[in-house]
Amino acid sequence: MEDASFVPDCTTDKSLVGIGIDLVVYSGRRVVFLHPGPLAQLVERSHGMGEVTGSNPVRSTRTKRMYDIPMEFIKWVFWIVVVVTGLVVAWLRVPPVPSRKQELDIAFDLAQIRPGELVFDLGAGNGRVLAIARDRYQAIVRGWELNPFVWLLAWLRLRSGIYMADMWQAPVQDADVVFVFLMTKIMPRVKERIWAKIKPGGRLVANAFAMPGVEPTASKDGVYLYVKK
Repeated sequence: MEDASFVPDCTTDKSLVGIGIDLVVYSGRRVVFLHPGPLAQLVERSHGMGEVTGSNPVRSTRTKRMYDIPMEFIKWVFWIVVVVTGLVVAWLRVPPVPSRKQELDIAFDLAQIRPGELVFDLGAGNGRVLAIARDRYQAIVRGWELNPFVWLLAWLRLRSGIYMADMWQAPVQDADVVFVFLMTKIMPRVKERIWAKIKPGGRLVANAFAMPGVEPTASKDGVYLYVKK
């Protein structure tokens, strides 16, 4: 492996900063991870490559890892991910839309999660909601996500309790709190197939879109809490 103490004419792609990754691509075929995020770990396991350290032209205090990966391979992987994600979104008719921090803060304030409670996220996305419930509130978490790319991000974040499976088959009768951050056209099905199964005292939290025909127990700024009687 070449010395990584100097990176010539590198360009930084910060589109992945949100999941803890900076990509630097140079020399037509090399990829450098400026710090060891989840994708770097995945590539390292797949290719059995080692770690190199040295001065960093962008962030001198971070470790960087270098992999000799053909750019054509990276392009094919990128387009496969895009196509598969598009097909899944078209099938589910629910695009992955991350919730804003303010919305999440309100949702957790309304949910009033207690340590040890079982929390479900249906359409879990990248696992952010479940990570907060687990780390901040010491809850037991389970999530369902059918988009394979987004599911992978959630799995890398949570490592367990995240299923690439149909959320309508989730055993919601066991949950203490259920998060459903979906779309308007899905909410009638949520009422029929999810809300109907929730146990007495169970809470359902919906962001932006209310359940039709059900009066929320509480709401704030477009976030709705329903408590089953």
